[in-house]
Amino acid sequence: MLNEGFETSGLFVDYGQPAARSEWHSAIDVASRSGIESEIKDPGFQLAAESGEFFGRNALLILVAAGVINDNIALIPSCIY
Repeated sequence: MLNEGFETSGLFVDYGQPAARSEWHSAIDVASRSGIESEIKDPGFQLAAESGEFFGRNALLILVAAGVINDNIALIPSCIY
């Protein structure tokens, strides 16, 4: 995205995952190395989980990303693991 001239920023969503703190630190590191800004969002609730699987996680991540963008959107790439 950076190489193609798109305005790029990072977004980390804390949806109650146990590894949120270490994931946030990793997100900051990746953003710093890429030369982009990154922010954290808390949707205000935790997703239901069973055996470490968070139901609806991917949909939540895309919805939060769409909700924080104020400009015209060309695309929202997702790096969901």
